[in-house]
Amino acid sequence: LLLFPNFLVFVYFGEETQINVMLNRPVAPDRTHQRRVIYRLGGARLDAATIDKWRALTEDVIAEDRAMVERLQEGRRSPVLADGGVLSPVWEASERAFQDLVMAAVLEPQEARPNGD
Repeated sequence: LLLFPNFLVFVYFGEETQINVMLNRPVAPDRTHQRRVIYRLGGARLDAATIDKWRALTEDVIAEDRAMVERLQEGRRSPVLADGGVLSPVWEASERAFQDLVMAAVLEPQEARPNGD
């Protein structure tokens, strides 16, 4: 679940169900600060070894995602994409929809936004 523009909730089903809540806050054109909290369903207290296992798994997944996003950002700096490039209508429909949301928010008159934000 994505609440535009930067709040995400993921549910993972596996040995134990895990809910990740993330808030991404851009701090520079090439840098984002992410706050995340991980919840699990159940209620039983976890021992330190299990917590370490979950933490390691989460960090591995995030490291994979981060590496991919960093490569995408590097590719976006290519001179070939100086005019914005072209999105694939087959593979990048969600990216286009997100970009449309961003553009609408940027172009929306200030007075039309709640609280002037």
